[in-house]
Amino acid sequence: MNVGAVFGIIFAAIFIGFILAFGTGAITDIFCVGNVAQTNNAVKQLEIAVENLYVRGSEGSSDEYTLNIPDNARVCFVNSTDASPNVLGGWMPDPDTAHIVKRKIETQNLNVWVYYNCGSQEPGYRIEYLSVPSSFCASPGTSLYLENKGLSVEISKM
Repeated sequence: MNVGAVFGIIFAAIFIGFILAFGTGAITDIFCVGNVAQTNNAVKQLEIAVENLYVRGSEGSSDEYTLNIPDNARVCFVNSTDASPNVLGGWMPDPDTAHIVKRKIETQNLNVWVYYNCGSQEPGYRIEYLSVPSSFCASPGTSLYLENKGLSVEISKM
């Protein structure tokens, strides 16, 4: 084997090593973008369902909504006047940032909090007309019960 071939093999091995070491994060980010887009789309579809029930439905009318999000994501519905953890409902913000999350929810009057679980920032949302009597989190495929209460649409797990 000549010297040029040896250097070529060594260069190729180093190059493949760099791709494996630094490329996995980029590949993970690509999948995370898909998760974020799918989760945000589900929140937007829920917002449309809430608005339709509020505008078109009469008081007491109800609807069922199935949450279509990726396996590693969670959507939490939070009572914005009391964003304290709710163990039974699964609303347990990270203990290190719980006070920051609670303050953000209460000051911005947010009622939806998203956990992507892939390193992306977890944003909060405000869905107009949505009322959350008790904070809870929903996983993929969770059926949600929406009921028009006149001044708002109340959400709960089925």
